[in-house]
Amino acid sequence: FTSLSKGIDFPKKGVRGFLLGGLLISLAAQWATLPLAAAAFGRISLVSPLANLLAVPIFGIGVWLVVLALVGSIFPGGIAGIFSAWGWFIFRALAGFVNYSGHRNGGWNMGMAVPDPLMVGVWFGATALILVSLHMVNIGRFAGKRMIILMITVVFLVVGIFTASFKIPFQSSGPEVWQFDAGQGDCSVVRFPDGWAGLIDTAGRFGFSGENQEGPLSRKILPWLKRFDQKRFDAVLLTHGHLDHTGGASFLRTDYEVGKWYLAGTAQKSLLPDTTGLKMSRPVHGEILHQWENWSLKVYYPLNHMPQDLHENDYSLVVALQRNGQNQILWSGDLEKDGEALLLAGGGPGGKTRVWKAGHHGSNTSGSQPFLNIIDPELILISCGVGNGYSHPSHGFYVVTGDTVPVLRTDLQGSIHLKFHQNGNIFWESCLGRGQLPASP
Repeated sequence: FTSLSKGIDFPKKGVRGFLLGGLLISLAAQWATLPLAAAAFGRISLVSPLANLLAVPIFGIGVWLVVLALVGSIFPGGIAGIFSAWGWFIFRALAGFVNYSGHRNGGWNMGMAVPDPLMVGVWFGATALILVSLHMVNIGRFAGKRMIILMITVVFLVVGIFTASFKIPFQSSGPEVWQFDAGQGDCSVVRFPDGWAGLIDTAGRFGFSGENQEGPLSRKILPWLKRFDQKRFDAVLLTHGHLDHTGGASFLRTDYEVGKWYLAGTAQKSLLPDTTGLKMSRPVHGEILHQWENWSLKVYYPLNHMPQDLHENDYSLVVALQRNGQNQILWSGDLEKDGEALLLAGGGPGGKTRVWKAGHHGSNTSGSQPFLNIIDPELILISCGVGNGYSHPSHGFYVVTGDTVPVLRTDLQGSIHLKFHQNGNIFWESCLGRGQLPASP
């Protein structure tokens, strides 16, 4: 700020000087963390420097109130409680401001690709150029106004490089599926080569209150999908009404275009109180959601007529990605053993399944032996969180026809990507490795 002020009529005192200094500090912090933000979040907000003009001073006040509370704790009279209460109020106000502004600047978010070594090298070079130029201004060998022009040019150039490769095309001869690491929640995406895309569940929330509470969907999954130019979903399937599967629904409806919502159990409550303009449907056994060449996405459950006294988990939507009528992957939400028995009695799930996304996060309440004997999976995916309080997964080894089935878990492997090729091969990869299931003979 001192260097830039030389030769330029910047206000240095008063409210204008305070705001300008805060803005420059915010811009410098955002620049310094640009590669980290690109790698972790895949986006950068164009309004965050302005939001920080308010957030940074509030945070500073809160920190000093906490310090005063700690110091005051050694004195009698309750002075520590007074400072603690004001500190709590300040930080709650800051959290509310962050939540409010975060949900109202979606149109100002700019997507960024994961930085490769060349991009990071360009950023380091640009940072060195800016620092050297600031030093030259400070010693009077470079004009301040030229420095402003140089900084704007460099910033636009580097940010342009980070965003130029933001959109990555899908390349596959068959459908692709992502089972995302959504903590204790559940979230999958299936995309066909014709561009049709469906989202199965919306993960949970970081908290359990507030209509627009953020969660893995808004923080990690949607920013990552935007790198693939995924701006809408033709279908969103909410398997049932529990929050770890529907927590991101309210955020999704405000940030994404959705062709149709398919709801099972009490999932509709996640879209209340206002469902005006939403296309909603309750899928039933036998319904085909999408078809491309010899591939289809088909519903097996709920049945057309369901008992009224089931646990919410046993109303879970069951959907299969099929090729030539054979199940390539089967999702069963949180369906438990009672629901699995109803599913089998009702004519599903259509025989052998190559990949099964385990029910109820791998709990021993799902995956009954009769059900496993019918679907006979070659690979099992489990969505579960690290050290969760429900002890998921708790099924132990999945045994089908005497063999132990290989398992991939999101708490261990992270998000899992599967490619289903026309030749019948299934390729999968995660953070820890990759593999394939060869075509069935």
